[in-house]
Amino acid sequence: MWISPQGRSLLCSLLCALVFLTMTPAVAGAYPQTQSVLIIHSYHQGFAWTDEVTTGINEVLTPNGTLDMPVEFMDTKRYHDEAYFRALFSFYQVKYAGKPPDLILADEEDAYNFLLQHHDVLFPGVPVVFIGVNYVPGTAQPPRPDFTGVLEDYQINRTIDLALRLHPGTKNLVIINDNVTSAGVANQQILKPVLPAYAERMNIRFISNVTLQELGDQVAAIDKDSIVLLLTFNQDREGRTVSYDESAATIAANCNVPVYGVWDFYLGKGIVGGMMTTGEIQGKIAGQMAQEILAGRNVTDIPVTIARPDAGIFDYQQLQRFNIDPIDLPAGSVIINQPSNMMVFPKMTVMVTILLCIGLFVIILALFTTNRRTHTARERLRISEERFRSIFDLPLIGIAIIASGGQMLMANKRLCSITGFSHAEVMKRTWRDLSLQEDLPGEEARIAEMYRGEQETFSVEKRLIRQDGQVIAIEEAVAVVKHTDGSADYFVVVISDITRRKQVEEELHQHQQHLEEQVMRRTADLETAIARLTTEVQERRRTETLLAAEKERLAITLQSIADGVITTDAAGLVRMMNPVAEELTGWRQEEAMGLPLARVFVTGDEVPRDETEPSPSIAVQSSGTPSRLWGSRLLRTDGTWHTIAASSAEVPGHEGDQGGSIIVFQDITSLRQMEEELLRNQKIESLGVLAGGIAHDFNNILTIIVGHLELAGMDLADDDPVTLQLNKATRALFRARGLTTQLLTFAQGGAPVRTVSYLSDMIEETATFALRGSKSRALFRLSASLPAVDVDLDQISQVVSNLVMNADQAMPAGGTVIITGEVVTQAKGTLSLPSGEYVAISVEDTGIGIPSDLMGKIFDPYYSTHSVGRGLGLSSSLSIIRNHGGGIEVHSVIGEGSTFTFYLPVNGSRSPGTNTV
Repeated sequence: MWISPQGRSLLCSLLCALVFLTMTPAVAGAYPQTQSVLIIHSYHQGFAWTDEVTTGINEVLTPNGTLDMPVEFMDTKRYHDEAYFRALFSFYQVKYAGKPPDLILADEEDAYNFLLQHHDVLFPGVPVVFIGVNYVPGTAQPPRPDFTGVLEDYQINRTIDLALRLHPGTKNLVIINDNVTSAGVANQQILKPVLPAYAERMNIRFISNVTLQELGDQVAAIDKDSIVLLLTFNQDREGRTVSYDESAATIAANCNVPVYGVWDFYLGKGIVGGMMTTGEIQGKIAGQMAQEILAGRNVTDIPVTIARPDAGIFDYQQLQRFNIDPIDLPAGSVIINQPSNMMVFPKMTVMVTILLCIGLFVIILALFTTNRRTHTARERLRISEERFRSIFDLPLIGIAIIASGGQMLMANKRLCSITGFSHAEVMKRTWRDLSLQEDLPGEEARIAEMYRGEQETFSVEKRLIRQDGQVIAIEEAVAVVKHTDGSADYFVVVISDITRRKQVEEELHQHQQHLEEQVMRRTADLETAIARLTTEVQERRRTETLLAAEKERLAITLQSIADGVITTDAAGLVRMMNPVAEELTGWRQEEAMGLPLARVFVTGDEVPRDETEPSPSIAVQSSGTPSRLWGSRLLRTDGTWHTIAASSAEVPGHEGDQGGSIIVFQDITSLRQMEEELLRNQKIESLGVLAGGIAHDFNNILTIIVGHLELAGMDLADDDPVTLQLNKATRALFRARGLTTQLLTFAQGGAPVRTVSYLSDMIEETATFALRGSKSRALFRLSASLPAVDVDLDQISQVVSNLVMNADQAMPAGGTVIITGEVVTQAKGTLSLPSGEYVAISVEDTGIGIPSDLMGKIFDPYYSTHSVGRGLGLSSSLSIIRNHGGGIEVHSVIGEGSTFTFYLPVNGSRSPGTNTV
């Protein structure tokens, strides 16, 4: 850009000022020896990568009178057969024979591999710095100790991940790589471990081994949901060398999808961008390594550097083309070709101006800092002197500064006070004059060690002679201050008067002797007391052993008894539970320890009680005398209740205080069930006697009535209206006789007339007949191998009929009555029947179910949960099954239905009819 004369004048003025301020006198000397750095590029001059590397090297190294930098271009993009490499070897052998360079810079793989093969012949002993060699994980060390340089890790996966993030709908990844040149082959090897991670996310295909025209055609046909990764295309299928600019231009002219790359020389030529590797940076790093080697550093001391892309670089025009918001780019990304409204100056002009301004600022800052530091140093010196004077004049300790010859240089007030001399008198004397002559040899020996440098400080207790002639004891600390050459300059002596301390120490020594005599006397008394205590301790241990044995016996007793035992302390907190108590409460002893008894021992009455009465649990805790509970319910942690009998008693504490309580309880649930069963049987037996008597008398009356009705109808015609009425009355009387039959059966009025029979046919006929006309149907699951049983078939038919009709009544809207028959060994559930085989017949419905609080009443006479029926069906069925040596059990769930199962002993295993349900 054009700069006005005034601007150029200002720029020149700034430059002259900077040169003037920073100018130093030149020192004449001999010309240094010229050093030679040979640069071997793998590719030809004008190749984009080669030019970038050259730029980076020249930023650090510049040919001059002391540095020669010959350059060789191997041109391997166009020539790379074995004959060509042999020719290069011969050429370099002749060219550099007898005048090898001091250092070699090898650019890219071909130059690097060429030197690995021929280094010892062409350039023996010459260190090599390589540039742009592909990094393979695990191979950061060069194969030769005289090689170092820059490995190139362009991290293809980072560019792929970035492209997928910017284009989330991508389904295809197209990779352009020639697979022929050394760079293309290296790229292919680098891609192998990278691509498997993307294989399931999208389709991956390569474009290689094509002509430049075919490349353009294939790129134009890429689907829209794709991205392109451009690596290296420097040789087409016909062997023609293709420059980076040519391949990039062909792709940009034909491609309609985003193109990404990993080298910055593609930027501005149609690619969006990517995590870029630059040849200029790698060339600069290599130049810095070369600079260190030329300065004398051993090549083996310079580690290999791995160059990785630090930030993304993108083309603004391509971002706009594919609607990519710069905000979505990674932090620190660089965008080229970005429009700007700012004025643009030539780079060199701006850099020179900035450097001039920085130089001026640095000089001004240095002057300001120097002035500030000088002022600060003076201020610190003044403060330091004031602090030294305030410390020197402290009245706590005496301080003297003594010359190496013994003369007093300084003395503070406290030292004058300790010695009794005035300041003027002290300054006229030497330190030797003030010391007691007997103490001088030891002190002078220590000072001699200071002169010899064997020690720098020492402290000692000595004596001084005061002005009044009194000898005082002091504690003296001496430190030497040396010249820069290490010789002694002066001594700093710090003293404190310890005369009083010495007097106190002497008094303490006398007291100590007196105390030692008293200790000896007391020790003898203590030994006598220890002997007595030893005897008492032995006696106590014997008592504790007996007590432990007694406690062990008590613990074993509590563990083995069948009752639950809980002990509490005076606060009502649980202290011990035996295993039975753990089983009944559901609490483990370690869980219940320290909890209130009311939380662990939760009880409730079986019979509702007045709310003002204390609960049994509270009564157990608060009773001062032994108390007993019978029939209370205990709640387990699983929510189940057990009927228990419990007793409690107070455990006396120390000296009559309450020590706690003990609760002993046992599970009487089974006993209570037996009592309830006995009561039910007695009630049924009483009702049975009553029902039997009524049924017998009522049956006699019915017989007389039926006889008279039959006599009355003998003289009447069949179609006579009176005959019809008499028939209806007769049928009603027969139904009444059926009621008396049920009553007699319930009352055990008649033993069953048994025959060995198979039940399957009877069950199907009875159930089908019982459900005739109802909305329900029967489903039979009768085992084909049901054995014969010794039963009264009519009575068992009545049981089946009662259970089926009961199931039907439980399903008002109709349903399926499932009838199952099988053979079991012993009875299932809660029945207690003799061992043996039983035929089990189950009648299952899907009705409303029976509430748990009514389960104990369903077999009671005249009790029914249905609006129809007389309440004798289940009670008479129970009586019949018991008379056959079997039993009945029921299982019901509200809303799901009920299942009644009766058990009959298989033929030959009769049991007395005294079994209970």
